[in-house]
Amino acid sequence: MVLSSLCCVVAALVEARRLAVVKSSGLIDLPEETIPMTIFWLVPHFVLLGCTDGIFRRAIGSLYMVALISDEEAKNLEASKVLQCQYAGFYDMAVYGVGVMGSVLSVHVVGEISSEGGKINWFQHTLNTSRLDNYYWTLAALVAINLLIFFVLAACCGACFYVVSRFKDAK
Repeated sequence: MVLSSLCCVVAALVEARRLAVVKSSGLIDLPEETIPMTIFWLVPHFVLLGCTDGIFRRAIGSLYMVALISDEEAKNLEASKVLQCQYAGFYDMAVYGVGVMGSVLSVHVVGEISSEGGKINWFQHTLNTSRLDNYYWTLAALVAINLLIFFVLAACCGACFYVVSRFKDAK
């Protein structure tokens, strides 16, 4: 989640820079023109995105092994490897698909909210008139809030598990 938040922040900064270059070059109403900005500005964003995707795929496979396979199945290591090979890919694709649908929904919801009160929608017909930087900042804030909630719940649940284990050890 930290990498996801960083990825959104970097994307917002690059998009803000791109919009500044577009405005200073007078290319706002000329979407077909080449912007005087190198493509290498996108490298940090895509490196972070690749790291996030790699960690996501690894974590989903591990989650499948830990959460969905029973202890009896885990005792038989060969059976657990077969199950992981057989079903982990489908589980990974299902979680990824739900994420894609959530992304589409978030674009729609943010577009509707940004156009309330007669304001201009952040998503226009051309990138030069859109405000994707605002959308990336919104995503960064949502991911940061999600990360904060995760830490709070992890601390609470960790304390609960500690108390329960101490209680069981006392018996």
